[in-house]
Amino acid sequence: MGKEVSKTVKIRFIDCDPLGHLNNVRYLDYMLNAREDHVEEFYGFTYEEYTKKTGCTWVTIQNEIAYLKEVKYNTVV
Repeated sequence: MGKEVSKTVKIRFIDCDPLGHLNNVRYLDYMLNAREDHVEEFYGFTYEEYTKKTGCTWVTIQNEIAYLKEVKYNTVV
């Protein structure tokens, strides 16, 4: 089984829809930011360094999100 990675994020006003819920597109942004942070923290290099050195990069082929409960402005998840 793979290693589980987590990141805490405070929900900003700009990331919410008019009803104050976290916009669905931002979930993916948060996931990509956490992935980038994880690579740097655990492997010691940035995406930019890796791409320059190898000529390769990571791509996300598929995402699946299960919305378990609403996330609102100014909460920490």
